[in-house]
Amino acid sequence: MKRSEPDTRMCVEGLTPGLFFHISSGFEPAAEIEISKKLGEYGAKHVKTQRGKLHFSLAVNHTVTPHVLQSVLGCEGAFVAVANVAGVSADEKCLEDFEKLPLVIGKEQWQAALKLWRFLHSQDEKDPKKLFPSTFRVTVKRGGKHNWKSIDAAGIVGSGMLSDDFKKMTGLDLTVNLKNFDLEVS
Repeated sequence: MKRSEPDTRMCVEGLTPGLFFHISSGFEPAAEIEISKKLGEYGAKHVKTQRGKLHFSLAVNHTVTPHVLQSVLGCEGAFVAVANVAGVSADEKCLEDFEKLPLVIGKEQWQAALKLWRFLHSQDEKDPKKLFPSTFRVTVKRGGKHNWKSIDAAGIVGSGMLSDDFKKMTGLDLTVNLKNFDLEVS
């Protein structure tokens, strides 16, 4: 396979992840032009520009194509981004409201992400236990001033959504491993 060709093994119906491209501040307009030009033929659509970051949507079967970009420092993918959690404000002092976070993210997106995980890792595996990740890490990124810590929100999402729901869906346990993880939820 040539370097600029997409990996068609990654085509999973119904999934359109967002890609967040990290770039040097001030180069956003140039990077947007390059991304649109080079990934436009693969269906990349510009969603949002932030300082040092561009957000594009790109079909799953073309998520390996960003390596053709020269202005990009890094890239990360996401199935869902939660901008404002309903009912949780920066004024709230108690973390009980964060129990709503798994409901906001929703099981559909989590199941879609697991579907992609299974597809990407099922090529050579015969053992069903190896088709799923066994360790995970949750990273929470937030903006603005809050009375809560990212690590607290990560713990609630990790225990409430990932670990419990993953076991219900697959019958398998996920364990937290912050350094050597199979799956990162960011």
